[in-house]
Amino acid sequence: WRYGFAPLGYRALTAGNDPAEGVAVFRVRRRGKAAEAALCEVLVPGGSPRAAHHLGRAVARASGADYVVRLGRATPLGGFLPLPHQGPILTWRALDTSAVAAPGLDEWQLALGDVELL
Repeated sequence: WRYGFAPLGYRALTAGNDPAEGVAVFRVRRRGKAAEAALCEVLVPGGSPRAAHHLGRAVARASGADYVVRLGRATPLGGFLPLPHQGPILTWRALDTSAVAAPGLDEWQLALGDVELL
């Protein structure tokens, strides 16, 4: 359901012939004169950083984008650099009155597809 909205043009790229080897979900959009690939999900067996890196690079090549953005911890070895003090901004509101504070960001494992709004 999350990526079924056709006007946004989500695409999937597999790591091999079998999607069980890993899959990346992304979309390309214009940002001024640049083409931005939004890497929404990377699903790889066992959470393998190497397989995730491979898929991120494959998305960069296949998309034809000028750059790729994603959420999560960025490292130069992973092919991404951190961009501090940029969005999206996560807003939290307790539904349970016994909760006193939002969970720390390190307790979340959000992907861009989790927070992207139409």
